[in-house]
Amino acid sequence: MCVACSLRIYDGYGSAVMPATTLAPVPDVDGRRWCRHCDKTLPVALFPSGRRRYICRKHVWERVTKLSTQLSMQDPQRSRLWLLWKRCWTDARTVFKQTRVGIVQGDIEALLRGVQGDGVSVMPADPTRVLCTKNAVLVQTPKRPQLVRAWRAGGAEGYALELAACVS
Repeated sequence: MCVACSLRIYDGYGSAVMPATTLAPVPDVDGRRWCRHCDKTLPVALFPSGRRRYICRKHVWERVTKLSTQLSMQDPQRSRLWLLWKRCWTDARTVFKQTRVGIVQGDIEALLRGVQGDGVSVMPADPTRVLCTKNAVLVQTPKRPQLVRAWRAGGAEGYALELAACVS
């Protein structure tokens, strides 16, 4: 093992010659951290939160997240689930003024199990509560703008009346 760069040295048969040891993390000096892809020190705010890494957000996006997203969007089912979840999140933030969404793509997939076709949208049954599995209903996509207009014009009562007309 190379102590200077803490890499394992392999003997060609898949087993490490020496066990790998990890070096102690280098403390952030004056709120700055080294980005090994930028090859310079940057403010700690430009690094992802959580586990300490030495790659800034920009390079995490370019080298990891963007490629993973492109790969997952090639699958039509994953792409459909992501688009439905993104619409739920956007509606929650902009239309219903919610701070978060309590539904994940797996929950949306479970809601869609018995549904044929692509023309459905996930909407809240009660728009005053956070969208979650218990508060989600499936409506036809052309009905979604009508529900949004009903919410903006009539509030919760108008939305409930329009939703009852859409579901039945």
